[in-house]
Amino acid sequence: MDPDPLVVLRVACERAGSQAAWAREVGLSPQYVTDVLVGRRRPTDHVLSLLGLRRIERFAWKYRPRVGESTTPESTTSGNTYDTP
Repeated sequence: MDPDPLVVLRVACERAGSQAAWAREVGLSPQYVTDVLVGRRRPTDHVLSLLGLRRIERFAWKYRPRVGESTTPESTTSGNTYDTP
């Protein structure tokens, strides 16, 4: 199962003593860390690397039949996955 970056961030903040303490340790603004935790902003690749994670983006396409084709394969989905390097 892929690690949830928000859970990893919350744990890092708890270990540091607070969100502000963790933000100071890594050179981020406390407001930015709060924004990530409440969902106003997404964690950047830099923040993910500070947490020992990396972003893996999956791309997918939806098949569009040519004019006159009658069958359509199922479409695929896309999304983000996070893992440890």
